[in-house]
Amino acid sequence: MKKNRVVCSVLALALMLQVSACGKQKEVTGEPEPTAAATEQETAEETTEETAATETTETTEADTTEAIASTEEGTTETTEAASEADSADATEKPQDNGSKADNSPQEQKQEETQPAQQRTEDELQFSYNNATVRLGDNAKGFVDAAAPDYEEAAPSCYGDGEDINYHYPDFTLFVWNSNDSYLLYGIDITGGSTESSRGIHVGSSKDDVIAAYGTNYSEDGSDIVYTYGDCNLRFTIKDGSVTYISYNKEI
Repeated sequence: MKKNRVVCSVLALALMLQVSACGKQKEVTGEPEPTAAATEQETAEETTEETAATETTETTEADTTEAIASTEEGTTETTEAASEADSADATEKPQDNGSKADNSPQEQKQEETQPAQQRTEDELQFSYNNATVRLGDNAKGFVDAAAPDYEEAAPSCYGDGEDINYHYPDFTLFVWNSNDSYLLYGIDITGGSTESSRGIHVGSSKDDVIAAYGTNYSEDGSDIVYTYGDCNLRFTIKDGSVTYISYNKEI
C-alpha cells in the first residue's frame, strides 16, 4: 500500500512537470498579444497613410482643376484672338470688296468692249471747206462759211419753226430752225470726197471704221452704230465697204 502511494506520488509529480512544461512551451512558441501602445501606434500609422492618400487625391484633383482652367483660359485666348482676327478681316473687307468691285463681271465686260481709241466726242464733229460744225450745235455759221448748192425748207415736223435741208455735192445737213436756233440734228454723207472727222469716207473698209472708232458698237442690219448719249453715228456696210455715213441726234 505504501509502495502504491509512492508510485502515485511519482506519477502525479511527473504529470505536473509535464503540464508545467506544456504551459511554458505555449508561452514561448505562441505569438505575443499586442499591447495597447502597439495598437495605438498601428492606428496612428494607418491614419497617417489615409491622410497622405487623401492629400495625394486632393493634390491630383487640384492639378486636374488647374489643367482644366488653363485649357479653358487657352481656349478663351484663342477665341479672343480669332475674334480679333475676324474683326481685322471685317475692317479690311470693305477695301477688299472695293478692290473686288473694280474687277466685277460688269466692269470687266465694259473694259472688254471699250473702244480702241478714247472717246473725245470729236466723233460728232464734221468739217468741210475749213468750216466745222458739231452735231447738236447751231449750224448757221457753218452754212454761212460754206454755202450749199441749194436748200429746201418746210414747216417743222416738231411743231414750230421749220425744217431746212442744206444740200452739198456729197452730203446733206438737216437743220431745225426755231427762233434762229438752226439746230443741226442730222448729216448724211453719200459721196467719197467727203469724210468723217476721223477720216472715214464712202469706200472705206469695215476694218478702217473699227480701227478709227473702236469696237464699242452695235449692229443694226448692215449698219455699224456708235452711240454717244442722244446721238449716234452710223456706217452702212456692203461687201465689206462703207456705202453711207449718217449722223443723227434725237430732238
